[in-house]
Amino acid sequence: MAIDNIHMDSRLSVYYMGTAFAYLVIGSVLFLVSLSNLLHLDFSYIFILWFFGFVMMMIFGLSYMFAPGLSHAKYADYRVVRAELAILNAGILLFLASEIAGLKAAALAGAVIIFAGMLVHVYNMLYMFSKKGKVQHQ
Repeated sequence: MAIDNIHMDSRLSVYYMGTAFAYLVIGSVLFLVSLSNLLHLDFSYIFILWFFGFVMMMIFGLSYMFAPGLSHAKYADYRVVRAELAILNAGILLFLASEIAGLKAAALAGAVIIFAGMLVHVYNMLYMFSKKGKVQHQ
C-alpha cells in the first residue's frame, strides 16, 4: 500500500515528536538520578539534552506538519527529513555521551553534527517556502 504525502508527513512528525518525548523522559530520569546522588552529572548536560532532544525535536516535528500547509508547498523530500532526524539523533547522543565521559573533542563533534542537522532543517524550510517548493497551480 502506497503512503500519500499527508500520511507520510504525519508519520515523520510522529517520529520527531516520539523522539522528543523519549529525550524528555531520559533527561528527567537522569535529572532525578543526579538529584539522588546515585550518579553525579552536571545539570547543564541534562538541560542541553532537554533543549536539543525535546524542544528542538518537537519544534522540528511540528514544523514539518505545518510548513507545507502554510507555504502551499510541495512536501519535503522524505529521504532528507529521515537523514536529518538521524543526524540530529547521532549528534545529540554523541554530545551527551561525550560530555558524561569527559571527552570534550567528541562533545564538540556532537555539537557540530547537531548544527549540521539544524542546517538541513533550515534548508528544507527555506526550500518549502521558496518558489521552487511551491505547488504549481494550473
